[in-house]
Amino acid sequence: MAQTTVQILRCLTLGGHTARVVDGRLETDGPQPLAGPLPDSIRFRRDELVAFLNEWADGVWPPAPRSELRKVQESRDWGLATVLDAVEAGLIRIMREDEEMRRMEIIQSEYQVFGLAREYFGLDDHEGAA
Repeated sequence: MAQTTVQILRCLTLGGHTARVVDGRLETDGPQPLAGPLPDSIRFRRDELVAFLNEWADGVWPPAPRSELRKVQESRDWGLATVLDAVEAGLIRIMREDEEMRRMEIIQSEYQVFGLAREYFGLDDHEGAA
């Protein structure tokens, strides 16, 4: 089973790897080639990773200083690992709600799911945490 987006980002961090979105493609760099189940997980979740990085990290990993993840980190005075835990928990909850909404044909796109996540964390598009 493929790792989740947040699990992949944790693995990249632990391995000293960086990632960035360039022209809609995901590029990674690190001290050694990616190994184990990580490359397959990245391929399986590529679109989700690109969307997450663009929405939450300003297209790069580790997250850019003014990214949404850093805003949550600063507003809550949490470490990045704790922010990722909270985002993962929030996304899991939202994904469950999203599944119900999709059945009811309310949500039509992944972008809307990220919008719900922003609401969950009290973030405005450009203002940071409420």
